[in-house]
Amino acid sequence: MLKRRRTHSFKQRVLFSSAKRRRVLRKNTHSKILWRCRMFAAQQMEELEQQRMAES
Repeated sequence: MLKRRRTHSFKQRVLFSSAKRRRVLRKNTHSKILWRCRMFAAQQMEELEQQRMAES
């Protein structure tokens, strides 16, 4: 789930842009990936908590 990327359009944007623009794109993409990972971790923790509540 986390690893699915739209690489083709990303590579197109990166190839035909300036170095500064590439840096901004990479920063934006990285923050989006971090956010997605954080949301996924929160979802996992919530599921674990629900399982614990159901068991006890």
